[in-house]
Amino acid sequence: QTTAGRVFGWISLGGALAVIVLFAEPMWLGPEQRPFVPGFSWQALPLMVACALLGGALFWGLTAGRPAVLMYGGVAAMVAVLSYGAWLYTPRFNERWDFRHLTASIERHAAGGETAMYGVRWFSLDFYLGRPVRWLGTVQEFDAFLRRADRPVGVVNARTWLSIQGQNSPGIRVLEESTIGGQQILIVRHEGP
Repeated sequence: QTTAGRVFGWISLGGALAVIVLFAEPMWLGPEQRPFVPGFSWQALPLMVACALLGGALFWGLTAGRPAVLMYGGVAAMVAVLSYGAWLYTPRFNERWDFRHLTASIERHAAGGETAMYGVRWFSLDFYLGRPVRWLGTVQEFDAFLRRADRPVGVVNARTWLSIQGQNSPGIRVLEESTIGGQQILIVRHEGP
């Protein structure tokens, strides 16, 4: 029961209310986060209630000097926020960042062979392909990788691809295009001699 505890209690309550308002009006969020928040709906209601409980537990525990309420209430509310939030967020994320579709396309062209990324770096590709994907840091490394005799495939975003035109071998061709998280992603291979 200190002044700092009371101040942080009020800040916690205000923060929880601000988060609830953001869930209700996702247009205030940035364009990257907005697709993942359902807005004021029945889906968001449990998340809003859990945030209100979290803010209430932090407020009561800090302002009244009740450590048990602070700890047990805070942990229980966070479990609810994180578990329900993950359940709500994951399908929306997977729809926007469809790595399963991208890795299926990569596998169709790579047929189990080695794959490398240039200009993008996603560990999700490793996970969904079930094997490591090399990350190459220079155009020269990417070009040398693609010119190997075993004809591996590369993954590059369209913006990077446009910027490296003329720096790589002329035989490198785009095999397929996908959109991941708003980015145009290209699967490429060296098709020349």
